[in-house]
Amino acid sequence: MDRFASPEKLTAYIGVDVRVRESGTSIRGKGRITKRGNAYLRHMLFNAAFIARQYNPELKAYFTKKTGEGKHYLSAMCAVERKLIHLIYAVWKRAPPYESRISPAT
Repeated sequence: MDRFASPEKLTAYIGVDVRVRESGTSIRGKGRITKRGNAYLRHMLFNAAFIARQYNPELKAYFTKKTGEGKHYLSAMCAVERKLIHLIYAVWKRAPPYESRISPAT
């Protein structure tokens, strides 16, 4: 983790960063994830994001927000994966215990 200067660089290493393919005059196309990292690591991250989305109220709200914006299920899950990478990076680098900012509904 020490070799990554930012969570965006870790995201790029794993391969869940978005690549946009467009030229100067073309109509905007869809962005796709680069998939340039380790496929096994991406698979494990997807599974972790899937479970975290169910049990973490902050990530659940983020997923709901993305699907409410009209994002496809897999696009919203990829956004949750990137959010999870940022959370992992912050806890790893700064070493504070993780505290959810949203209290669970009772």
